[in-house]
Amino acid sequence: MEITVEQKDRYTLVTLRGRIVSGEAPAVSAKLRAEMAQLHYRFVIDMANATFVSATFLRLIIAV
Repeated sequence: MEITVEQKDRYTLVTLRGRIVSGEAPAVSAKLRAEMAQLHYRFVIDMANATFVSATFLRLIIAV
């Protein structure tokens, strides 16, 4: 999985590419929490180029 984070005018764009499984959730969660620590609270999570997304991963990310 590849993660990129970009600041836009009104939100933070988090792009996820590749195969996304539950083991990847801690890395994504850490990125989101790092952005929240900088007072960025609006996120768009782009998974258009994900080849697979596990249900467990989605559940863990929603919990953030």
